[in-house]
Amino acid sequence: IGISATGTTLAYAGASQTFRGLRFGPSETAVVARPTLLYSRQANDVVLSWSGNFVLQSAAVASGPYTTVSGAPSPHSVTISSTNQFFRLSN
Repeated sequence: IGISATGTTLAYAGASQTFRGLRFGPSETAVVARPTLLYSRQANDVVLSWSGNFVLQSAAVASGPYTTVSGAPSPHSVTISSTNQFFRLSN
């Protein structure tokens, strides 16, 4: 263990062959369901809601960068303004 550990060859690909989709570990990781971000309008607010243990993030442009909306529970109200605001969920 550590930088002095000796490597072990697990398998060789034959001539003109490659491995694709390799996964190392004792088992497959748990599949996390894709989150769904729902929205509704209430007066001058957009109400965002979601289920699961996800973090709401926002950005001024769709390509980001996105920052975490600190302490945003579901549902979360956002006041409508004249500037664009994009939202996504992260885990």
